[in-house]
Amino acid sequence: MLPGVATIDFTVEAIRRSAGATKSELRGIQSAKFLQLIRPGQDVTVDLKRTKEVGDSLSEWKAEWKVGEILVAELALLLSLSLSG
Repeated sequence: MLPGVATIDFTVEAIRRSAGATKSELRGIQSAKFLQLIRPGQDVTVDLKRTKEVGDSLSEWKAEWKVGEILVAELALLLSLSLSG
């Protein structure tokens, strides 16, 4: 089973990569809902969406983790992203 903290960490890394940032810092967890267990060998998709700009480098992101069509986790994270060194 994938622990919730690993789900959050993987989400932060996926956001950093999708935004093209060199660094990311988790500044807050607005919400985290873990609805089903994620088991070894399951194919998981993660949909990411920036929902709000809070400042120059601070923004809120939502992530939906799905196994097939089943929503298994839903996160709203506040991140600071650095686009250069």
